[in-house]
Amino acid sequence: MASVIKRKNTWFGTWVGLDGRRHQKTTCVKVKSKGMTEKQTRMIAQSVADAMERAAKGLTPVEQAMESVRAVAVANGMAKPVPSIADYMTQFPAQACARAEQQRHRTFRDFLSWLGRDAKLPLTCISTDHMRGHLIWLLQTYRKGTVDRRREHLACAFNRARDIDKFITHSPMAGLKVSQLMRSIGGQDDTVDRDPFTADEMKIILFKFPQPYSDLAAVSYYLGGLRLGDSCMLRWENVDFDKGGVFVRERKTGKPRYIHLLPELRERLLARRAAQEEGEEFVFPEAARKYQYSPGTVSTRFTQQLMAFGIRKDDEDTKALRGRRRPVARKSFHSLRHTAVSMGRSAPNLTPDIVRDTVGHDSEKIERRYFTAADNAKLAVLKTLADMVRPDSDATAPAAV
Repeated sequence: MASVIKRKNTWFGTWVGLDGRRHQKTTCVKVKSKGMTEKQTRMIAQSVADAMERAAKGLTPVEQAMESVRAVAVANGMAKPVPSIADYMTQFPAQACARAEQQRHRTFRDFLSWLGRDAKLPLTCISTDHMRGHLIWLLQTYRKGTVDRRREHLACAFNRARDIDKFITHSPMAGLKVSQLMRSIGGQDDTVDRDPFTADEMKIILFKFPQPYSDLAAVSYYLGGLRLGDSCMLRWENVDFDKGGVFVRERKTGKPRYIHLLPELRERLLARRAAQEEGEEFVFPEAARKYQYSPGTVSTRFTQQLMAFGIRKDDEDTKALRGRRRPVARKSFHSLRHTAVSMGRSAPNLTPDIVRDTVGHDSEKIERRYFTAADNAKLAVLKTLADMVRPDSDATAPAAV
């Protein structure tokens, strides 16, 4: 709330702005005015100073009115003062998932660091311009997927503040979309396409890798390129040995899928269940615990096996990205998904629609990014093109345009 001070015969309003500095401006209200006491002129000057402060902070008329109501409510003990941005972010309740809590803590820490001394300002001082600037900074530093997750964490925090404090009428995250901001700054797509495994490499992974990585890869591959999280968190209750199927609700999209259980995978799962204690919830208990705490651990251990068996020679297949973006390996656990798509689409009797539905891609555009034709298939195409123009070929030449 602004305060007023005397300067000669005029009341001046003073307040702390969004930049953390104290501002001072005349209210044009005289201290001594004909027919009015000094107390009355001070009250008028106070209302003018409060209006100037709210206007300087970019509040809408509705928000300005709510701030006035809050000041009255706080003065009469009917409401609590608004906390600072730093206090609110620090006291934000932890979530159930350790992984989500770790990511949320990193998001809030970087946001407060970006704000600097502005983090001490009241929570209501955060504007949409603040958040737009922060998201643009993130896009210049991290990958778009990371910025999307951080936007979700910040939006959740500000939406909750609006829910618990009825004086807050607007979330500063409203209307901000990462994809639109990326286009506005001319950002480029930083998605890295991974390479699929060859048939020989898949044989090494499925039959020579130590446990649980061999069975973990088998679950992903034989279930149509299941993602790492869905493979690690697979529960026995979702495996139906009698009907020969596996029910999966994708963690990334929430999409339910029922996948046929192949005999090759059925034998592996039966052997795994027989070796476990009765009542075990997860098919891969150790991998499930690691994934819940830090999913990167499981992916890193699988990559170490790729290095040990010579499938990945060194870091030559890793693409370095700008900013603080992590380098992305072209061969990793996610390459199993690319392998399933590439081998499926290379089969002459399988249509792209069938492959897309089996893998669980929502669009043809996404599915195409996962498809890499095998060298022998591309060679066959080139030979076909050459055969069509041989002198003894019966192929009809295309008409001239």
